[in-house]
Amino acid sequence: MIKSYAGFMNFGLRGLISLSKFLLTLVLASEFDLSVVGEYSVLFNAILIVTFLIGFDVYQYTSRTIINAESDRQESLIEHFSYVFNAYILIAPMFFLFFITGMIKQEFLLQLYFLLFVELLSNEVYRLLIALKHSVFANILLFIRSSLWVYLFIAVVYVKGVNGSPIGNLIDLWLISALVSVAVPVMYFNMPVSIVRNWRKLKIFDFRLVFNKWRLSYKLFLSSFLLLLINTVDKFVVELMDNKENLGLYVLFFSLGSMIYTFVGAGVISVRYPDLVRKYNLDKLEFMKYRKKFMNELLIVSVLMAFISIGLFFGYTSYQSEDVEKYTFVMSNINVYLIMLLSFFVYTVHMGYHYELFAAKNDRSIFAANGFMFLVYILLLLPLTYYYSIMGAAVAHLMSSCAVFWMKRSLVLNNVRINGY
Repeated sequence: MIKSYAGFMNFGLRGLISLSKFLLTLVLASEFDLSVVGEYSVLFNAILIVTFLIGFDVYQYTSRTIINAESDRQESLIEHFSYVFNAYILIAPMFFLFFITGMIKQEFLLQLYFLLFVELLSNEVYRLLIALKHSVFANILLFIRSSLWVYLFIAVVYVKGVNGSPIGNLIDLWLISALVSVAVPVMYFNMPVSIVRNWRKLKIFDFRLVFNKWRLSYKLFLSSFLLLLINTVDKFVVELMDNKENLGLYVLFFSLGSMIYTFVGAGVISVRYPDLVRKYNLDKLEFMKYRKKFMNELLIVSVLMAFISIGLFFGYTSYQSEDVEKYTFVMSNINVYLIMLLSFFVYTVHMGYHYELFAAKNDRSIFAANGFMFLVYILLLLPLTYYYSIMGAAVAHLMSSCAVFWMKRSLVLNNVRINGY
Protein backbone atom coordinates (compact mmCIF):
# COMPACT_ATOMS: atom_id res chain seq x y z
CA MET A 1 0.00 0.00 0.00
CA ILE A 2 1.90 3.05 1.24
CA LYS A 3 5.46 1.86 1.72
CA SER A 4 7.20 5.06 2.75
CA TYR A 5 7.74 6.06 6.35
CA ALA A 6 6.43 9.53 5.53
CA GLY A 7 3.25 8.05 4.13
CA PHE A 8 2.56 6.08 7.31
CA MET A 9 3.36 9.06 9.53
CA ASN A 10 1.12 11.34 7.51
CA PHE A 11 -1.60 8.71 7.46
CA GLY A 12 -1.44 8.49 11.26
CA LEU A 13 -1.39 12.26 11.75
CA ARG A 14 -4.29 12.75 9.38
CA GLY A 15 -6.04 9.95 11.20
CA LEU A 16 -5.84 11.96 14.41
CA ILE A 17 -6.92 15.11 12.55
CA SER A 18 -9.87 13.46 10.86
CA LEU A 19 -10.84 11.73 14.10
CA SER A 20 -10.79 15.07 15.91
CA LYS A 21 -13.19 16.61 13.39
CA PHE A 22 -15.51 13.66 13.70
CA LEU A 23 -15.30 13.72 17.51
CA LEU A 24 -15.97 17.46 17.58
CA THR A 25 -19.08 17.03 15.46
CA LEU A 26 -20.09 14.08 17.61
CA VAL A 27 -19.59 15.98 20.89
CA LEU A 28 -21.39 19.09 19.65
CA ALA A 29 -24.26 16.98 18.33
CA SER A 30 -24.44 14.86 21.49
CA GLU A 31 -23.82 17.35 24.30
CA PHE A 32 -25.45 20.43 22.78
CA ASP A 33 -28.33 21.22 20.45
CA LEU A 34 -27.79 20.34 16.78
CA SER A 35 -28.11 24.07 16.04
CA VAL A 36 -24.67 24.52 17.69
CA VAL A 37 -23.22 22.22 15.01
CA GLY A 38 -24.79 24.44 12.37
CA GLU A 39 -23.46 27.62 14.02
CA TYR A 40 -19.95 26.19 14.19
CA SER A 41 -20.15 25.08 10.56
CA VAL A 42 -21.06 28.58 9.36
CA LEU A 43 -18.20 30.13 11.37
CA PHE A 44 -15.65 27.55 10.21
CA ASN A 45 -16.61 27.87 6.56
CA ALA A 46 -16.57 31.68 6.72
CA ILE A 47 -12.94 31.60 7.94
CA LEU A 48 -12.13 28.99 5.30
CA ILE A 49 -13.56 31.07 2.44
CA VAL A 50 -11.85 34.34 3.41
CA THR A 51 -8.52 32.62 4.09
CA PHE A 52 -8.76 31.03 0.67
CA LEU A 53 -9.56 34.34 -1.03
CA ILE A 54 -6.52 35.95 0.59
CA GLY A 55 -4.24 33.08 -0.37
CA PHE A 56 -5.60 33.14 -3.94
CA ASP A 57 -3.87 29.79 -4.50
CA VAL A 58 -0.61 31.66 -5.08
CA TYR A 59 1.04 28.83 -3.14
CA GLN A 60 0.42 26.49 -6.10
CA TYR A 61 2.44 28.76 -8.39
CA THR A 62 5.17 29.13 -5.75
CA SER A 63 5.18 25.38 -5.07
CA ARG A 64 5.58 24.45 -8.71
CA THR A 65 8.45 26.95 -8.98
CA ILE A 66 10.16 25.46 -5.92
CA ILE A 67 9.66 21.85 -7.05
CA ASN A 68 11.16 22.52 -10.45
CA ALA A 69 13.93 24.70 -8.96
CA GLU A 70 13.21 27.45 -11.48
CA SER A 71 14.58 30.16 -9.18
CA ASP A 72 16.22 30.75 -5.81
CA ARG A 73 14.02 29.12 -3.18
CA GLN A 74 14.64 31.63 -0.41
CA GLU A 75 13.82 34.51 -2.72
CA SER A 76 10.62 32.77 -3.81
CA LEU A 77 9.58 32.17 -0.19
CA ILE A 78 10.22 35.76 0.89
CA GLU A 79 8.28 37.02 -2.11
CA HIS A 80 5.44 34.63 -1.29
CA PHE A 81 5.07 35.87 2.28
CA SER A 82 5.31 39.47 1.10
CA TYR A 83 2.28 38.65 -1.00
CA VAL A 84 0.48 37.10 2.00
CA PHE A 85 0.83 40.22 4.17
CA ASN A 86 -0.28 42.56 1.39
CA ALA A 87 -3.21 40.39 0.36
CA TYR A 88 -4.43 40.26 3.98
CA ILE A 89 -4.49 44.07 4.10
CA LEU A 90 -6.55 44.17 0.90
CA ILE A 91 -8.99 41.28 1.43
CA ALA A 92 -9.50 40.90 5.18
CA PRO A 93 -12.05 43.75 5.45
CA MET A 94 -14.58 41.66 3.51
CA PHE A 95 -14.70 39.24 6.47
CA PHE A 96 -16.83 41.89 8.19
CA LEU A 97 -19.72 40.97 5.86
CA PHE A 98 -20.33 37.78 7.86
CA PHE A 99 -20.86 39.89 10.96
CA ILE A 100 -23.12 42.61 9.53
CA THR A 101 -25.36 39.98 7.91
CA GLY A 102 -25.77 38.21 11.25
CA MET A 103 -24.23 34.93 10.11
CA ILE A 104 -21.61 35.26 12.87
CA LYS A 105 -22.18 37.00 16.19
CA GLN A 106 -20.38 40.35 16.45
CA GLU A 107 -19.14 39.55 19.95
CA PHE A 108 -16.50 37.32 18.31
CA LEU A 109 -15.28 39.95 15.82
CA LEU A 110 -11.83 40.82 17.25
CA GLN A 111 -10.96 37.23 18.12
CA LEU A 112 -11.90 35.98 14.67
CA TYR A 113 -9.99 38.69 12.81
CA PHE A 114 -6.84 37.76 14.72
CA LEU A 115 -7.57 34.07 14.18
CA LEU A 116 -8.00 34.73 10.44
CA PHE A 117 -4.51 36.22 10.21
CA VAL A 118 -2.80 33.47 12.22
CA GLU A 119 -4.66 30.74 10.29
CA LEU A 120 -3.51 32.31 7.04
CA LEU A 121 0.17 32.31 8.05
CA SER A 122 0.04 28.76 9.38
CA ASN A 123 -1.75 27.49 6.29
CA GLU A 124 0.77 29.01 3.89
CA VAL A 125 3.71 27.55 5.84
CA TYR A 126 2.03 24.13 5.78
CA ARG A 127 1.48 24.21 2.02
CA LEU A 128 5.02 25.25 1.19
CA LEU A 129 6.50 22.62 3.50
CA ILE A 130 4.58 20.01 1.49
CA ALA A 131 6.17 21.31 -1.72
CA LEU A 132 9.60 21.19 -0.06
CA LYS A 133 8.96 17.48 0.74
CA HIS A 134 8.72 17.98 4.48
CA SER A 135 5.27 16.44 4.60
CA VAL A 136 5.62 14.88 8.06
CA PHE A 137 6.62 18.15 9.71
CA ALA A 138 3.90 19.93 7.74
CA ASN A 139 1.26 17.52 9.00
CA ILE A 140 2.51 17.91 12.58
CA LEU A 141 1.84 21.63 12.20
CA LEU A 142 -1.54 20.86 10.64
CA PHE A 143 -2.38 18.66 13.62
CA ILE A 144 -1.50 21.46 16.03
CA ARG A 145 -3.54 24.02 14.08
CA SER A 146 -6.51 21.83 13.20
CA SER A 147 -6.85 19.32 16.03
CA LEU A 148 -5.08 20.37 19.21
CA TRP A 149 -7.85 22.81 20.06
CA VAL A 150 -10.49 20.16 19.33
CA TYR A 151 -9.02 17.70 21.83
CA LEU A 152 -8.64 20.51 24.37
CA PHE A 153 -12.29 21.49 23.90
CA ILE A 154 -13.45 17.89 24.32
CA ALA A 155 -11.41 17.66 27.52
CA VAL A 156 -13.00 20.87 28.80
CA VAL A 157 -16.50 19.57 28.02
CA TYR A 158 -16.08 16.31 29.91
CA VAL A 159 -13.66 17.34 32.69
CA LYS A 160 -14.89 20.72 33.91
CA GLY A 161 -17.81 21.62 31.65
CA VAL A 162 -18.22 24.60 29.33
CA ASN A 163 -18.73 28.01 30.89
CA GLY A 164 -20.68 30.33 28.64
CA SER A 165 -21.03 29.87 24.91
CA PRO A 166 -19.54 26.63 23.51
CA ILE A 167 -18.69 28.54 20.32
CA GLY A 168 -16.79 31.16 22.34
CA ASN A 169 -14.78 28.43 24.05
CA LEU A 170 -14.03 26.84 20.68
CA ILE A 171 -12.72 30.10 19.24
CA ASP A 172 -10.42 30.74 22.21
CA LEU A 173 -8.85 27.27 22.04
CA TRP A 174 -8.61 27.39 18.24
CA LEU A 175 -6.72 30.68 18.42
CA ILE A 176 -4.25 29.29 20.97
CA SER A 177 -3.53 26.25 18.79
CA ALA A 178 -3.13 28.38 15.66
CA LEU A 179 -0.60 30.60 17.46
CA VAL A 180 1.38 27.54 18.55
CA SER A 181 1.37 26.20 14.96
CA VAL A 182 3.01 29.44 13.80
CA ALA A 183 5.49 29.61 16.68
CA VAL A 184 6.77 26.02 16.23
CA PRO A 185 8.18 26.39 12.69
CA VAL A 186 9.58 29.84 13.51
CA MET A 187 11.57 28.31 16.38
CA TYR A 188 12.52 24.94 14.92
CA PHE A 189 12.47 24.93 11.14
CA ASN A 190 14.85 26.56 8.69
CA MET A 191 12.35 27.91 6.13
CA PRO A 192 10.34 30.21 8.41
CA VAL A 193 13.51 31.15 10.33
CA SER A 194 15.15 32.33 7.13
CA ILE A 195 12.12 34.49 6.44
CA VAL A 196 12.20 35.98 9.95
CA ARG A 197 15.93 36.70 9.64
CA ASN A 198 15.33 38.39 6.32
CA TRP A 199 12.22 40.29 7.41
CA ARG A 200 13.63 43.53 5.97
CA LYS A 201 13.25 42.01 2.51
CA LEU A 202 9.50 41.59 3.01
CA LYS A 203 7.62 44.12 0.90
CA ILE A 204 4.69 45.59 2.84
CA PHE A 205 2.14 47.88 1.16
CA ASP A 206 3.43 46.82 -2.24
CA PHE A 207 0.06 46.04 -3.77
CA ARG A 208 1.55 45.68 -7.24
CA LEU A 209 3.01 42.40 -6.00
CA VAL A 210 -0.50 41.22 -5.13
CA PHE A 211 -1.89 42.01 -8.55
CA ASN A 212 1.11 40.42 -10.27
CA LYS A 213 0.63 37.20 -8.29
CA TRP A 214 -3.09 37.22 -9.07
CA ARG A 215 -2.28 37.55 -12.76
CA LEU A 216 -0.01 34.50 -12.60
CA SER A 217 -2.27 32.38 -10.40
CA TYR A 218 -5.83 33.30 -11.35
CA LYS A 219 -6.49 30.10 -13.33
CA LEU A 220 -5.38 27.87 -10.47
CA PHE A 221 -7.22 30.09 -8.00
CA LEU A 222 -10.49 30.01 -9.91
CA SER A 223 -10.19 26.25 -10.30
CA SER A 224 -9.64 25.71 -6.59
CA PHE A 225 -12.16 28.37 -5.57
CA LEU A 226 -14.87 26.53 -7.45
CA LEU A 227 -13.97 23.38 -5.50
CA LEU A 228 -14.03 25.34 -2.25
CA LEU A 229 -17.48 26.69 -3.04
CA ILE A 230 -18.72 23.18 -3.73
CA ASN A 231 -17.56 22.10 -0.28
CA THR A 232 -18.85 25.16 1.59
CA VAL A 233 -21.78 26.81 -0.16
CA ASP A 234 -24.04 23.82 0.49
CA LYS A 235 -23.93 24.59 4.24
CA PHE A 236 -25.19 28.13 3.66
CA VAL A 237 -27.87 26.91 1.21
CA VAL A 238 -29.13 24.27 3.65
CA GLU A 239 -29.23 26.87 6.43
CA LEU A 240 -31.23 29.31 4.28
CA MET A 241 -33.66 26.74 2.84
CA ASP A 242 -33.98 24.36 5.78
CA ASN A 243 -33.14 24.52 9.49
CA LYS A 244 -30.06 24.25 11.71
CA GLU A 245 -31.02 20.76 12.91
CA ASN A 246 -30.93 19.38 9.36
CA LEU A 247 -27.79 21.42 8.72
CA GLY A 248 -26.15 19.81 11.77
CA LEU A 249 -26.99 16.33 10.48
CA TYR A 250 -25.74 17.22 7.00
CA VAL A 251 -22.46 18.49 8.48
CA LEU A 252 -22.10 15.21 10.40
CA PHE A 253 -22.55 13.16 7.20
CA PHE A 254 -20.24 15.51 5.29
CA SER A 255 -17.56 15.06 7.96
CA LEU A 256 -17.83 11.27 7.81
CA GLY A 257 -17.67 11.19 4.01
CA SER A 258 -14.80 13.67 3.74
CA MET A 259 -12.61 11.36 5.83
CA ILE A 260 -11.77 9.59 2.57
CA TYR A 261 -10.19 12.66 0.99
CA THR A 262 -8.60 13.81 4.25
CA PHE A 263 -6.68 10.56 4.74
CA VAL A 264 -5.76 10.09 1.10
CA GLY A 265 -4.64 13.71 0.87
CA ALA A 266 -2.20 13.19 3.73
CA GLY A 267 -1.06 9.61 3.22
CA VAL A 268 -0.85 9.55 -0.57
CA ILE A 269 -1.23 12.91 -2.33
CA SER A 270 0.98 15.05 -0.09
CA VAL A 271 3.77 12.43 -0.28
CA ARG A 272 3.51 11.56 -3.97
CA TYR A 273 2.55 14.70 -5.88
CA PRO A 274 5.92 16.56 -5.69
CA ASP A 275 7.69 13.55 -7.24
CA LEU A 276 4.89 13.15 -9.77
CA VAL A 277 5.43 16.73 -10.94
CA ARG A 278 9.21 16.32 -10.98
CA LYS A 279 9.16 13.05 -12.95
CA TYR A 280 6.76 14.50 -15.52
CA ASN A 281 9.33 17.15 -16.37
CA LEU A 282 12.41 14.88 -16.25
CA ASP A 283 11.65 11.33 -17.33
CA LYS A 284 8.41 10.38 -19.07
CA LEU A 285 9.00 6.63 -18.72
CA GLU A 286 9.52 6.94 -14.97
CA PHE A 287 6.50 9.22 -14.83
CA MET A 288 4.27 6.56 -16.41
CA LYS A 289 5.36 3.98 -13.80
CA TYR A 290 4.92 6.45 -10.97
CA ARG A 291 1.50 7.55 -12.25
CA LYS A 292 0.25 3.94 -12.13
CA LYS A 293 1.53 3.54 -8.58
CA PHE A 294 -0.10 6.82 -7.58
CA MET A 295 -3.48 5.82 -9.02
CA ASN A 296 -3.38 2.39 -7.35
CA GLU A 297 -2.65 3.93 -3.96
CA LEU A 298 -5.46 6.45 -4.39
CA LEU A 299 -7.94 3.66 -5.10
CA ILE A 300 -6.80 1.26 -2.37
CA VAL A 301 -6.66 3.82 0.43
CA SER A 302 -9.99 5.34 -0.67
CA VAL A 303 -11.69 1.92 -0.38
CA LEU A 304 -10.08 1.36 3.02
CA MET A 305 -11.23 4.72 4.33
CA ALA A 306 -14.76 4.18 3.02
CA PHE A 307 -15.07 1.05 5.17
CA ILE A 308 -13.64 2.86 8.20
CA SER A 309 -16.12 5.70 7.69
CA ILE A 310 -19.00 3.22 7.58
CA GLY A 311 -17.75 1.65 10.80
CA LEU A 312 -17.65 5.05 12.51
CA PHE A 313 -21.16 5.83 11.29
CA PHE A 314 -22.60 2.71 12.87
CA GLY A 315 -20.52 3.32 15.99
CA TYR A 316 -22.09 6.77 16.30
CA THR A 317 -25.63 5.50 15.74
CA SER A 318 -25.07 2.75 18.33
CA TYR A 319 -23.91 5.40 20.80
CA GLN A 320 -27.06 7.43 20.13
CA SER A 321 -29.44 4.45 20.24
CA GLU A 322 -30.74 5.32 23.71
CA ASP A 323 -31.91 8.70 22.44
CA VAL A 324 -34.74 7.29 20.36
CA GLU A 325 -35.69 10.59 18.72
CA LYS A 326 -32.14 11.46 17.61
CA TYR A 327 -31.39 7.85 16.58
CA THR A 328 -34.55 7.72 14.45
CA PHE A 329 -33.72 11.09 12.91
CA VAL A 330 -30.21 9.97 11.92
CA MET A 331 -31.20 6.53 10.61
CA SER A 332 -34.10 7.93 8.58
CA ASN A 333 -31.50 9.93 6.62
CA ILE A 334 -28.92 7.14 6.15
CA ASN A 335 -29.24 7.44 2.35
CA VAL A 336 -27.89 10.98 2.60
CA TYR A 337 -24.76 9.65 4.32
CA LEU A 338 -24.24 6.90 1.73
CA ILE A 339 -24.56 9.39 -1.13
CA MET A 340 -22.01 11.73 0.50
CA LEU A 341 -19.66 8.78 1.04
CA LEU A 342 -19.85 7.80 -2.63
CA SER A 343 -19.38 11.42 -3.70
CA PHE A 344 -16.14 11.80 -1.74
CA PHE A 345 -14.90 8.44 -3.01
CA VAL A 346 -15.35 9.53 -6.64
CA TYR A 347 -13.83 12.94 -5.96
CA THR A 348 -10.77 11.50 -4.21
CA VAL A 349 -10.00 9.00 -6.99
CA HIS A 350 -10.31 11.77 -9.59
CA MET A 351 -7.30 13.53 -8.04
CA GLY A 352 -5.03 11.14 -9.93
CA TYR A 353 -6.13 12.82 -13.16
CA HIS A 354 -6.06 16.27 -11.56
CA TYR A 355 -2.39 16.06 -10.59
CA GLU A 356 -1.39 14.75 -13.99
CA LEU A 357 -2.90 17.87 -15.53
CA PHE A 358 -1.20 19.95 -12.84
CA ALA A 359 2.20 18.37 -13.61
CA ALA A 360 1.68 19.17 -17.29
CA LYS A 361 0.96 22.82 -16.34
CA ASN A 362 -2.38 22.41 -18.05
CA ASP A 363 -4.07 24.97 -15.80
CA ARG A 364 -6.65 25.89 -18.43
CA SER A 365 -7.97 22.33 -18.56
CA ILE A 366 -8.12 22.17 -14.75
CA PHE A 367 -10.12 25.37 -14.70
CA ALA A 368 -12.46 24.14 -17.45
CA ALA A 369 -13.11 20.85 -15.63
CA ASN A 370 -13.67 22.50 -12.27
CA GLY A 371 -15.90 25.06 -13.94
CA PHE A 372 -17.99 22.27 -15.43
CA MET A 373 -18.18 20.63 -11.99
CA PHE A 374 -19.35 23.87 -10.39
CA LEU A 375 -21.94 24.49 -13.10
CA VAL A 376 -23.45 21.04 -12.58
CA TYR A 377 -23.40 21.61 -8.84
CA ILE A 378 -25.12 25.00 -8.81
CA LEU A 379 -27.75 23.97 -11.36
CA LEU A 380 -28.68 21.02 -9.12
CA LEU A 381 -28.01 22.32 -5.59
CA LEU A 382 -30.60 25.08 -5.33
CA PRO A 383 -33.66 23.26 -6.76
CA LEU A 384 -32.81 19.87 -5.21
CA THR A 385 -32.19 21.36 -1.76
CA TYR A 386 -35.41 23.39 -2.00
CA TYR A 387 -37.53 20.35 -2.84
CA TYR A 388 -35.61 17.49 -1.16
CA SER A 389 -33.70 19.15 1.72
CA ILE A 390 -30.34 17.57 2.62
CA MET A 391 -30.97 14.60 0.32
CA GLY A 392 -31.03 17.02 -2.60
CA ALA A 393 -27.81 18.70 -1.45
CA ALA A 394 -26.07 15.31 -1.23
CA VAL A 395 -27.23 14.29 -4.72
CA ALA A 396 -25.94 17.59 -6.15
CA HIS A 397 -22.57 16.91 -4.51
CA LEU A 398 -22.40 13.42 -6.01
CA MET A 399 -23.36 14.54 -9.52
CA SER A 400 -20.71 17.27 -9.48
CA SER A 401 -18.03 14.77 -8.35
CA CYS A 402 -18.97 12.44 -11.20
CA ALA A 403 -18.85 15.36 -13.64
CA VAL A 404 -15.31 16.42 -12.72
CA PHE A 405 -14.10 12.80 -12.68
CA TRP A 406 -15.41 12.24 -16.20
CA MET A 407 -14.04 15.49 -17.61
CA LYS A 408 -10.52 15.32 -16.14
CA ARG A 409 -10.21 11.68 -17.13
CA SER A 410 -11.21 12.61 -20.68
CA LEU A 411 -8.69 15.47 -20.75
CA VAL A 412 -5.87 13.21 -19.53
CA LEU A 413 -6.69 10.48 -22.06
CA ASN A 414 -6.76 13.09 -24.80
CA ASN A 415 -3.34 14.36 -23.66
CA VAL A 416 -2.02 10.77 -23.75
CA ARG A 417 -3.25 10.28 -27.30
CA ILE A 418 -1.63 13.51 -28.43
CA ASN A 419 1.72 13.07 -26.64
CA GLY A 420 1.98 9.29 -26.78
CA TYR A 421 2.13 8.64 -23.00
